Amino acid sequence: MKYLLAYSALFAAVLASPPSDSSLGKKTCEGDQTVVCSDNGNGGLLSLGNILSGLLGESCSGGDVYCCDSGAVKQTGLINLDLNLQCTLNHVL
Repeated sequence: MKYLLAYSALFAAVLASPPSDSSLGKKTCEGDQTVVCSDNGNGGLLSLGNILSGLLGESCSGGDVYCCDSGAVKQTGLINLDLNLQCTLNHVL
């Protein structure tokens, strides 16, 4: 039981820690674009990276990483966004 509690505390500390210096200053997308994560195991557009972007920075927890125009995301929303037409594929995880 002590080990489970200790590992849980360690995992929480890693998630809460700030990003390393090597990742500071690097942007996944251009200034007026929004990072959108897709296909995170469940086949849907909404994923942990889209919902908790403050916690994960601009990293997706899995799947493909797209750069979408912020205006298109605001206008259509994440559910109705057509990734192939309105976004560019940044990289595949």
